[in-house]
Amino acid sequence: MKKKSLSNRTVQWAFGSAIVAVLVVSAISYRGMALSGESDGWVRHTHEVIENLQDLLLEMRRAESSERGFLLSGDENSLRSYHDAVAGAEQIETSIRNLTMDNAAQQRNITILVRLAEQKIQFAESVIELRRTKGMDVAADFVRAEDGERTMDEFHGVVNEMEAEELRLLVVRDADAKRRLLQTKAILMIGTGLGLLIAAAAGWSVQREGSRREIMAEALREKVDELNRSNEELGQFAYIASHDLQEPLRMVASYTQLLSKRYKGKLDSDADEFIAFAVDGANRMQSLIQDLLAYSRVGTKGKDLRETSSEDALQLSLLNLRGAIEDSGALVTHDPLPAVLADESQLVQLFQNLVGNAIKYKSPDVPKIHVSATRNGGNKWTFSVRDNGLGIDPQYFDRIFVMFQRLHKREEYAGTGIGLAICKKIVERHGGSIAVESQLGQGSIFRFVLDGNRRK
Repeated sequence: MKKKSLSNRTVQWAFGSAIVAVLVVSAISYRGMALSGESDGWVRHTHEVIENLQDLLLEMRRAESSERGFLLSGDENSLRSYHDAVAGAEQIETSIRNLTMDNAAQQRNITILVRLAEQKIQFAESVIELRRTKGMDVAADFVRAEDGERTMDEFHGVVNEMEAEELRLLVVRDADAKRRLLQTKAILMIGTGLGLLIAAAAGWSVQREGSRREIMAEALREKVDELNRSNEELGQFAYIASHDLQEPLRMVASYTQLLSKRYKGKLDSDADEFIAFAVDGANRMQSLIQDLLAYSRVGTKGKDLRETSSEDALQLSLLNLRGAIEDSGALVTHDPLPAVLADESQLVQLFQNLVGNAIKYKSPDVPKIHVSATRNGGNKWTFSVRDNGLGIDPQYFDRIFVMFQRLHKREEYAGTGIGLAICKKIVERHGGSIAVESQLGQGSIFRFVLDGNRRK
């Protein structure tokens, strides 16, 4: 026992140490990679600013060239390139301003660039207008007199200054990115080495434990198989026992009812009371066995799950409940319901039990029951059966799905307390789940989940 305990502690220590080491190294590596990624992002950011500056200069040169082309030719078609260049320059200016929000010096420079660009464009517009209205000679004299080239030279100078600043930042940021990448690699190498050392230290303990764990796993598999066989045999036994008990119980019930009819009032009051007890007990036992048989059949007599119209299943259940619906005046409505993978007879029973309960446990008002279904992500559907009945205290939500659990006295409501247990077993056989939402006096909503038709 001491050896086993010591071995377990060794394995636990080894794996615990390995997990701690991995977590620490992972956290440090993650932080390093995040910082390295951040540095790489800044390097890419700097390249993007430089590319935008070069594109801006090209667009301004293109606008200037288009303006001169129009001056020489007077062809309006040559102004298309001019207008495209001006629009492109404005977009690039906005992009540069946004990209350099973190740099006050560059923000000042971009303001100067925008002002110079506006001056250059205003000059170009004046040249174009003079060429249109007064001819090439007047426009050419204006160009020589105003010296528009000076504005372009200033513009170029500011662009060069901004590029120089970005290149300086690029050197710094590139060096920072490389440094952080090297740090991250070093941490990963150290962490890997530490993990290997811990794994080697734990290896011998794990190897010793391997065979013992394999034996335990095999024993566990055998226990699971044995439990499955036991559950199957228990289900068969419940079915056979409840089925075989019906005939002798039917005979007992028949004879006690015959005694009640033939000798009621002819014996003393005690005898009448005893016979009444016997008749009631036999009737209750018959109901109990029938419900137990229905419960056992969910697992033992269920059919394969096939595409089933839940709306058709609901209609069949309402047909079975027609008498109760008419007696109570219940109003049962439903939304369009989907096709699901189900055992049709069990789906009918599921709806019948839930709607029947809503009618049985009604409030003084006319029972109103509504059935709906909503897609629950992927291929699942959540069905809801909502009523305006008595409601259920939340403390009993788990209890109501257990066999033979009743919340009301037998004198108040008939039944064996197995109906919702059958509902739960049907839903679980279909791979779903069932739950309830309710408050006393405010009605209830029973929800269950089923798989939809996989072919859709």
